[in-house]
Amino acid sequence: MKFIIVLHSWHVNSMGFRVKEVDVASEIEAYGEAKKMQDDIDSFYSSATEIIKISDSETITPRMLTFSERITGRIG
Repeated sequence: MKFIIVLHSWHVNSMGFRVKEVDVASEIEAYGEAKKMQDDIDSFYSSATEIIKISDSETITPRMLTFSERITGRIG
């Protein structure tokens, strides 16, 4: 099973998103990987995690955001 882990961290301002694709046996293992990612962040920051299940044929392709997407926070 494949999952995408999206981790957002912040204090006063956003520290950004971390996105990681994992290939694990179950959703529980995906949450374990997400916990490891959270543990790497300084405990001073707050964080939120989302786990998204994808099919085995799907994959994420990283891309740079456009200037407009960076300013507005909207994609498209």
